[in-house]
This record gives sequence, structure tokens and C-alpha cells, in this order.
Amino acid sequence: MGVDVRGDRLTDKPQDLSWRDRFASLRPGIVGAAAALVIVIVFGAGASWFLWRDRSEVLAGTRAELTSSATAGAGMVERGVGTIDIVVSLAIDEFASGQMGLEDLKAWLLRQSSYSNALSSLSSLFLADAQGIVTFSGSNPAVIGLNASDRDYFTVHRNASGARGIFIDAPLIGRVKPHRRFVPMTWPLRTSADGRFAGIVGVVAHSESYADVFSILLTQPDQIMVLIDPLGRIYAMDSLHWPSLDREPPRPDFLLAPSDQRGSNSGMFRSDDYLVARTEVRGLGLQVATAVPVVSVLKAWWVRTWIAAVLIGLAGLGTGVLAGLLHRYVRELRRAATAAQVAQARAEAGDRAKAQFLAAMSHEIRTPMTGVLGMADLLAAERLKPRQQAYLQAIRTSGRHLLSVINDVLDFSRFNAGGLVLEDIDFSVAQIGEQTRSILAPTARDKGLRLTFDLSPDLPVTLRGDPTRLRQILVNLVGNALKFTSEGGVDVRIFAKDMNDEQVLCRFEVEDTGIGIPSDRLDDLFQAFTQADLSTTRKYGGSGLGLAICRQLVHAMGGKIGVKSDVGQGSLFWFEVPLDHARAEPIPHSVTWQEVASRPLRILVAEDVEINRDLIQAALGRDGHELVLVENGQEAVRMAGQEQFDVILMDVQMPVMDGIEATRRIRALPPPRNAVPILALTANVMEAERKRCREAGMNEVFTKPVVWPELFAALGAISQGKPSGSRQACQEQVELALLDEERIGSLGSMAGPAKLAEFLSNAMMSAEQLHGEIMEAGPEPAAVAKLAHRLAGTAPSFGLTRIGTIAREVEQRALIGEHDAALIGNLGIAVAETRQELVRRELVAAT
Repeated sequence: MGVDVRGDRLTDKPQDLSWRDRFASLRPGIVGAAAALVIVIVFGAGASWFLWRDRSEVLAGTRAELTSSATAGAGMVERGVGTIDIVVSLAIDEFASGQMGLEDLKAWLLRQSSYSNALSSLSSLFLADAQGIVTFSGSNPAVIGLNASDRDYFTVHRNASGARGIFIDAPLIGRVKPHRRFVPMTWPLRTSADGRFAGIVGVVAHSESYADVFSILLTQPDQIMVLIDPLGRIYAMDSLHWPSLDREPPRPDFLLAPSDQRGSNSGMFRSDDYLVARTEVRGLGLQVATAVPVVSVLKAWWVRTWIAAVLIGLAGLGTGVLAGLLHRYVRELRRAATAAQVAQARAEAGDRAKAQFLAAMSHEIRTPMTGVLGMADLLAAERLKPRQQAYLQAIRTSGRHLLSVINDVLDFSRFNAGGLVLEDIDFSVAQIGEQTRSILAPTARDKGLRLTFDLSPDLPVTLRGDPTRLRQILVNLVGNALKFTSEGGVDVRIFAKDMNDEQVLCRFEVEDTGIGIPSDRLDDLFQAFTQADLSTTRKYGGSGLGLAICRQLVHAMGGKIGVKSDVGQGSLFWFEVPLDHARAEPIPHSVTWQEVASRPLRILVAEDVEINRDLIQAALGRDGHELVLVENGQEAVRMAGQEQFDVILMDVQMPVMDGIEATRRIRALPPPRNAVPILALTANVMEAERKRCREAGMNEVFTKPVVWPELFAALGAISQGKPSGSRQACQEQVELALLDEERIGSLGSMAGPAKLAEFLSNAMMSAEQLHGEIMEAGPEPAAVAKLAHRLAGTAPSFGLTRIGTIAREVEQRALIGEHDAALIGNLGIAVAETRQELVRRELVAAT
């Protein structure tokens, strides 16, 4: 469901749910479970990758350790057997050459066994003759006389003619008690005369020595090291897994039985449950194999895996719980936001209703006030008796006071509605002071009070800000001071409290010698509808909003306001506002409202209130203007389509057809009747009303009660063919000067004639280029404002007055979204006329 706000009504209407709305409608438990599942999947995938890589690294490291141990074991076996082989082979060579007899050979070999642990196996020396009968045994005399002709270690030498190398037989069980396991290593004996086979020399390998060394080489208790032949027969094993050396070593699980092998060396190992590494013992046909159970290797890895799984599970659970709680919280926030939107919609509807009420009240009050004050002004011009003049003056004074109260209420309402818009233009502080003095000097003179203005000389001549609002604050404060002062006077001081390259902190002080204010009332003085004493309202009048409006204006400008006062000692009101330095020197307005001459005009007046029609007829008829009066917008459109008028005065709120719609229809007429200037007369002073009038095509908006000098000036400008697009344009000089003679003279004195000509030539080229770019920019307000700002900032610096002034007006129009093609055309004319004038004076060369 969606919220639809129309006026002050709130209605529910169905609409398609977006994915956000569908998600918001899910139960928190489902959202939490989904979040937990996502976390488990994502974190599980990442953890699995890391754990699998960790597993591979663990297995690879273990394989490297096993290979190192197997290599070391194979080297030990190779060195041990090789040492015995060298010694025995040396003795056999001596026997074969006849240099050593059989008894000498036995004695020499037995002696060698005592020289080194590596030769200790020689103590188990035995000899057999050519028929295989054991003739000598150094370790077990009981075997002497046994027939070994059927043993492989004998037959391999007897059958191999000429072979002299070592032969290592498979492990055997002795034929005599205690029938111990032994591994014979044998060499052939051959005579020196003809090399005939004479028997064998053999020793029994000490498996226990290999078992002890193998145990030392192992790095973990679960590792196993064995010495095997290609058939998988075990010659030796580490002592940790072969505790009873007099028995057959147990066959490890990783070593398959010969019947289970697949026909190759690699087929003798079980690789699914064990990690196995093997190294060949060179020259002996044996190999050392080292193995470890995979379970043992991955024991620590499995611990890490379970920890990761538990952590991921906890993370998923925690995320699910938090996601569920967060979803519930978001749902509650959405409900609250929806309620807030509904409340905001109602508040906005209330604001609109309030604005409509204020507009209606403004219209209803200002419309009769126009008649009252207008007729009073007309009556004041008649010859009246003194007593009648006093009555009339009372009427005018009361009417103006009532209008002032209405203005204060509307201003305060605009502040509360956020409708305040500050200007940002160049202005003269001295001019504001003079305007304030001229407005309030009659009041001071009537009360016999002193009114002085002191402007500090160190204050810049021109600044940038909102001069209208500054004047409003100053008039309010000075007017209050005069109101509550009966003796003495009011002194106004304006000076710069602080100044830098960008801003000036300007301070305004208004000091009077009036009744003063109690100290306990100072804090409430700037609150709305508040005065120092309720009796002052009855005695001095006022709405109680003036100081509140001043405070709001000052704060809107980024400043502050305050007061110092004692009862009976007068008051000092002050405010400080930061103002920017002016961008260009302002052109003084040498023509006032009353000074603009006006030829008789043919004027169409659309006004539904009879008394206001009579008032306008009387006020404008005195200057010879021809007026055609109609009562509504429909009649105005009909008359504008039938006859030619110089200007139309259009009331906004009228029956049948209002002034806004009438203006739109007049602008839709065929030329030239669609180009007639239209001036709005409205009792609605809200800014939105002004904007609506301008958007409809009205040239200017005047509020009721009519300020006659302003209207007269606008009509005077129209009568002289000047555009009436803004009130400021009506206040400009009848003919703006092309050049600033003083500035050009100063540049010439400072830089010399040649440099001055260069300055002016470059300035004109820049002005012509910028005007061309403005023309090319078309109806693009941002681009036009940027270009016009550059031209308005540079042209006055070189004395090109008219160019700078019109460029500034183009910039101001563009900043509010208006595209005034006629004004841009006037800028081009000003550029051309300025160049012609400079060429005529020979200040720049002709092109």
C-alpha cells in the first residue's frame, strides 16, 4: 500500500511491491536463517580452499621428511656394507694372488673386526669349501661341518664362473639351535693358479645395528623404516617396530605381501593409508623405505579443520541472529518511517493550508486596504478644512500601521515556512544608511528628536549581500528607537569590526535615549509576539514581531544580534553580519521614481473590485493616461485581442478567469498584441505568487496596496521604450553611460597612453568573445551565467560601464533560470557602441 497526499487528505492505494518491499515482508527468522546459510557457504568455501592448501602443504612437508630419512638410511647401509666389501675383497685378492693363505685370510679378517664398529660383522666370519661344507665359523662353531651347497649364497658363486663380487642373500633361519635369523653376505674364493672355484667367504650382517640407526633417523614415533629387496623381503627394520631382533620382523601395514603386489616396485606399498618414501641402496639391489600413517600426519590438520568448522558455524549462527534482529529493527524503522511520512505529509498539507490561508487573508485584507489608503491619498490632495485634514491624517496613519502589522505577520510566516530567499548583489552601505535616514527623518523631526548616522571611513564603499534585508533590519531598529524615545535622539553607527581579503564583518549600532528595557526582559526581547512591557503595546502599538524578524534575518545572513539597556538610560541595539567584498563598482542611480518622465499611455486595467478600479482611474487619470477597465481575466483577453494597448495592469485573483490564465492566453495571441507589457497587481505577497506570475509571462509584480511611485516609474520606463522586465531596470538611469571616464583616466595616468590602448583593446576583444560565447550557449542558464559573470567582473575594471552593467543583469537573470534574449541582444549593442566610441576617441585602433 502507498501513501497518496492530495491537499489535506491521506489515502491508501495499492501498488506493485518492489523487491525491497518483498524482502521487508519476510519474517525475521527466515532472513536470519538465509543470512546464516550464506555466511556458512561463503566462509566454508574460503576455509575449504585454505584448509585444502594447508593439507597439501602438510603432506608435502611430511613426504620431504620421509625422503630425507630414507636417503640417510640408504647411505648408512651403503657405507656399512661397502666398507665390509672393500676389506673382504682386499683379502680375497691377496688370497687369489698367492700372497695370503686360507689361515692367514681368516686371521687377518678377524683382526679387522676389532678395529671398527663398521667391521664388527667380520667377527661372524665363516668359510665353506668347494663342496659347500662349512669349514670355519667365528661366531657359531656348531655350524662347522654343515653342508651349505643348497644355499643360494653358495650356488650363486659356484655357478657364476669368474664372478668375484659380493652377494647378499635373503634373510635365512639358522639350521642349528637356536635357529636364529641371519642375513649372509658372501664372496667367492678362487685359486691363484687357474682361478678355479675354491669355496666362499661369508659374514652374517648384524640387523640390530641397522635397527638402532633406523630408529635414530625417524622424526616421529609413527614413522617406520625398513630395508627391503625388490620382492618386498625385509632385511632390517627400526628397533621401535622390531623389538625382538631374534624373531622375524613384523610386516608393516604399508608393505604388501608378495602375493598382493602388482608386479613392480611401486606395487609393494599401500599408498591410500600411508605416505611412503624409498631410496635405492646403490650396488646392492636393496632399498630403504620410510612410511607414516596419513591419519597420524593429518591429526593436527583435522584439529584445525574442526576448529574452523566450529568457528564458521558460530559465525553463521551469530550472523543469522544479528540479521534476524536487524531485519526486525529495520521493519520497525520502516513502519516508523512510514508513520513519519504520513505525519510529514499531513504537516506539509497543513503548511500548504496555512500558506493558502495566509495568501487568502493577505488578499482579503490588502484588497480593501488598497482602496482605503488609495482613496485617503487622493483625498489628501483635495482642499480640506484643518479638522478634516486631521481626521484624514488619522485614517492614513492607522491604515499604514495596520499594513505594517500585516507585513510583519506575513514576513514571520515566510520565515517559519522556509520561504526566505536572500539576494547576493553589490550595494553601497552609505546608500542604505541614507535611505534609512530619509525614511525615518520625518518621524524624528515630528517628535523633535535627533537622528544621526555615522559611517566609518575605513568601511569599503561597496559590499555584496542583501541590501533590502539590511535596510529592513535597520529601519525596524531605528523605527523602534524613535518610537520609544521622547527626548534626546537616536544615533546610528556603522563600521567594520573585522576585515580580510574575502569578507568584512560589518557592525551596525542603534543607540537611543529612550525609556530603556528591564534587564530581566532582555532575553525574551527577540521572541515572537514579545515586548518589554504589555503596556507598551497599548501605548506605542506594534505587533511584537519586528525584533523577532530582525533576529531571523540576521541569523539567515550568518550574523548575530543583541541589545544592552537599562531602565531610564536608553538602549543600544546592535547586529553584526559578514558581507563579501563587491565584485564590481556599482552604478549610482541618478534618476528617482518621480524623475522618470511618462507620456500618456493606453492602459487596460483588469480588476474585479470596483473601489480599486476607481482608485486606479483617479490615480493614473491625473497624468493623462487613457484607461480601459474590465472586471475579470476573460474580458481582459477579449479586449487585448481586439485593441492595441501600451500596457496591461492585471489583478491576479479575479472571478471567471484569474490573471494568471489571462496572461497565458494573451501571450498566446498573434503578434504584436502578445508582446504588450503586463504588470501584475496582487494582494498576495508570498514569493511563490511572484514566481507563478513571472512564469505565466508577466513582466513585473506589484503588491497591494500599490506603492504609486514604483508603478509610476514602471509606466515611465514603458513610455520611453525601456524594458520593464524587473523593478531594478526601472530604477536604472534613463541612459547608462558607455564609459567610466574617471577609471579610464586613472588607468591612463598610471600606465601611459600606449599601455592604456593595449588594455582597452584586450578588454574589448575579451568582451566581444564572451558575448559571442553567450550567444552560442543559447538557453543554458548555467553556461550563460558563468560567461556573463566573467564579463561583468572584468569590463568595469577597464571603465566599460555599460557592458559590465548589462552583463551583470544577464548573469542575475540566468541564475534564476531566465533566458532574456532581448537583454543579451542589448549586451551585443553595448559592446558594438563601446568599440565605436573608443575608436572615435582614438583610444583603440579601428579594426
